[in-house]
Amino acid sequence: DTDQRITSFTEGSHGELYVLDYDYTGQIYEVVPSGLVDTSAEFPRRLSETGLFASVEDLEPAAGVVPYDVRVNRWMDGAEAQRWVAIPGDGRVQLANGDDQAAYPEGTVLVKQLNLPQAVGAQPVRLETQILHYENRTWQPYSYLWDEAGKEAYLVDSIGADRPLEVTDASGDKLERTWHVSASNECKLCHNAGSRFVLGFVPNQLDDQLPSLAAQKVLASVPEV
Repeated sequence: DTDQRITSFTEGSHGELYVLDYDYTGQIYEVVPSGLVDTSAEFPRRLSETGLFASVEDLEPAAGVVPYDVRVNRWMDGAEAQRWVAIPGDGRVQLANGDDQAAYPEGTVLVKQLNLPQAVGAQPVRLETQILHYENRTWQPYSYLWDEAGKEAYLVDSIGADRPLEVTDASGDKLERTWHVSASNECKLCHNAGSRFVLGFVPNQLDDQLPSLAAQKVLASVPEV
């Protein structure tokens, strides 16, 4: 399970296993036991168990979970996004600046809530909550799919999921469509070792929010845009 684009495997003279990453770093890596404790059984299966929201139903962020926005949204198949960032302890993000790469404290979480607008007067449909969690110097993607009532969201398997929807267009007509929740490897097509940063959390996307994010102790400094 890696961001690297492995093009070859080879075995050393003493049975060591090596892999070649050609696409991103051009390095040769040895595969060794990580020594990390498997805590997957304790991972929150419900969005309400993550601690990111004081109220999941109201999408009220918990203390220390800071909202932000981006200047240019990616294509989201008609959905609209809300975003938050959470940093544990006293850590702060150092954004990329010139030749300096971005640096994120261990445990940093970026949250994106996707809602599908309906006809005027109708409540948006809550679709999914996407999370990027910075673990062991790697961004790990997770998605929580909302139930039909919009009361709770549940962790999606790494293979992704599809949810059938009935939506109301601007003319009031009912339409059937399917919402696709990306698999983990689909998320990593963009959020990977090659990009070197979180695609939306960069100075030119945050722009005039930079002083506010620094004042809220999210950023270590305000880079030039």
